[in-house]
Amino acid sequence: DVPSFLGGLTVFDWINGREESLGDVGGASSPERCCPASPWLRDDYRFCYVGKAGSGTGLHFDVMASYSWSANIIGRKRWTFFHEDSLDELMLDNRDMIPLDHRLFRRDEAGRLVDIRPVDDLEPLGEGRNRGDVVATVWIPGSLCGRRTAPGDEADGRPLPPFVEVIQEPGELIFVPACWAHVVENLTDAVSINHNWINAGSLRYMWDFLVKEHLNVRRELAQWGLEGSPDFEQQALAILRSNSKLDFDIFAACLSQGTWCLDAESQRRRAEGNQATLVHEDAWTQRSSCAKWAEFSREEIRRLSVELSRYLSAQPP
Repeated sequence: DVPSFLGGLTVFDWINGREESLGDVGGASSPERCCPASPWLRDDYRFCYVGKAGSGTGLHFDVMASYSWSANIIGRKRWTFFHEDSLDELMLDNRDMIPLDHRLFRRDEAGRLVDIRPVDDLEPLGEGRNRGDVVATVWIPGSLCGRRTAPGDEADGRPLPPFVEVIQEPGELIFVPACWAHVVENLTDAVSINHNWINAGSLRYMWDFLVKEHLNVRRELAQWGLEGSPDFEQQALAILRSNSKLDFDIFAACLSQGTWCLDAESQRRRAEGNQATLVHEDAWTQRSSCAKWAEFSREEIRRLSVELSRYLSAQPP
């Protein structure tokens, strides 16, 4: 079973088909409440990944600013993590992620990342870099940043933000915080189980990212001279939704989904309490923890519902 704090209980996981698994709990699963407007909230974000040695995933952060975990069944992986505060530094002007993946990473003999080069650039790393020297700054080439200037000039690129690298062994589980961009490399043939989830703890990341991206999209469209067009706001929201799988309707649906999950879980637990008495300390601890989390979750939903209303009311009609 999945631990409750990793998405094993409805109060901790508001997506992944929760309305189906809960069923009609005390009448809580009415179609209006358990079928949010966004198809992405109805999707199942639990996966099994299989990859051969040398494969991997390029730079990205998880869908809808969700949390995730990845458990290695077999094989070894190298994860390169970037803090959420570095997200803007890892995006192009059009708000796509810089196209980085492990094949561009050049490493010294100790396995440390010391340079980033295009795949077809087979020049040696340079004197000292292949002998374990620590490199203060790793530069992302300008060609990857969408800039066309003199090749080889570090000024045409940008410095790689601070990062943390972790080697994941078989049987180990990695937790990926919301909005932490990452690159993954399969060091051997690997099989992993992965689970993304959204709950009250990730709402603030979703909201901050959504507002920032909305402003960035509007700014980019304005730079193209489209600010005066009659469908300016509709275009901005369409681009936002396409790039991020998020918009304000989807965020509102997520708040409604969270409320429904909390109500349904509360009714289920009351029904269980009427049928049996909790006598085990671990069961009591779990119930107490869930109650505290539910209280926090409802407060977050209330707070961000107000934020959403204020933000939308301040937008042009």
